Amino acid sequence: MRRPLLFSSLLAMFFIAAELSGQAVTVRIASPVHKARYASCSDIPFVIEAQATGTTLSKIEIYENGARIRNLTKAPYEFNRTALPDGLYRYAARAISAAGDTMTSDTVLVYMGNVRDGNMIFNGDFNCGTAPWRLDYYVNALATFTVLPDLGLTPDSAGAYIEIQNIGDAVWAVQLMQPFKLQKGHTYEISFTAETSEPKDISVDISMDYDPYAQHWTQPVTVSQWGVYGPYTFVCEVDDPKTMFKFVVGGNKIPIAIDAVEVIDRMWTDVKSDRTPAVRTFDLASNFPNPFNPETTIPYSLGRGGRVRLGIYNSLGETVSLFEGTQPAGSHFFKWNGLDSRGVPVRSGLYIYRLEMDGRMLSGKMMLVR
Repeated sequence: MRRPLLFSSLLAMFFIAAELSGQAVTVRIASPVHKARYASCSDIPFVIEAQATGTTLSKIEIYENGARIRNLTKAPYEFNRTALPDGLYRYAARAISAAGDTMTSDTVLVYMGNVRDGNMIFNGDFNCGTAPWRLDYYVNALATFTVLPDLGLTPDSAGAYIEIQNIGDAVWAVQLMQPFKLQKGHTYEISFTAETSEPKDISVDISMDYDPYAQHWTQPVTVSQWGVYGPYTFVCEVDDPKTMFKFVVGGNKIPIAIDAVEVIDRMWTDVKSDRTPAVRTFDLASNFPNPFNPETTIPYSLGRGGRVRLGIYNSLGETVSLFEGTQPAGSHFFKWNGLDSRGVPVRSGLYIYRLEMDGRMLSGKMMLVR
């Protein structure tokens, strides 16, 4: 029996789209280069090379340590990241085409200042002003935080100096802190240099940055004159990307100077500079929009290339639409316009989409509302 022309055309379009998906877009970070080291508090010039075949580029997203920091919509894809505090920075670029294809670049590691491998603290030598440190005070406390360029606790001279005008109503009322991310199973070693005019009890904490603000770890320390404190070891048992690393320095009016803060992640590993695919998993994401009318997009990723089957089924388990083909590793998108394999619009209702490859299967649900 001869197949209808419309069915054959649709199937051919699916194969063409599948072959282009994940191949139509390329992107790389040309500058900075992997493992580049820049002077303290300097600028990083970014140059992104990206192109699309058979479509146009919609935008380039730039990610810094996992957080999106910029969108670039016009070539040349260049900008400067200015006056960055000392620290370890990981950068990646994600290109998105007008057709919905995406590709993520290899990750580039950048060293700012004299930061050591595995140090998760930023501006730990206080060479770049106060950011990302901040001084918080609570329950009637009052304090000031100043970076002194000639403090002299360490050879680079600059350091933090905290003065307390009012101790407030609790010993925890004055805190010097910066955002931090914890990873389960990692061991952290904390050290710093400090000085006081007389003995002062403080604590070093890593706490939740959300209610109930509980401590994941705390280390009481008595600072007496000048000294190097630590390393103190913390074996982490939770994943928590939203925490604060803190010096809790209230309880009395004795001023304190702090410098050379390090939190070394002993499980830290360098990122690779080779051209391995950014996507390494077999994954099926939720379609968007959902509910939808008339079209929805189903994102999925393949850890390696191979034969793929993506089917759409109604609530009775009957096949509504089906794609089968060979695709490369990477991120892919399947767009469904609410038509069955004959090109006929289907009814409103619940539909199942299922991805199969090498005996593995993932599925999701979506609602068509006409």
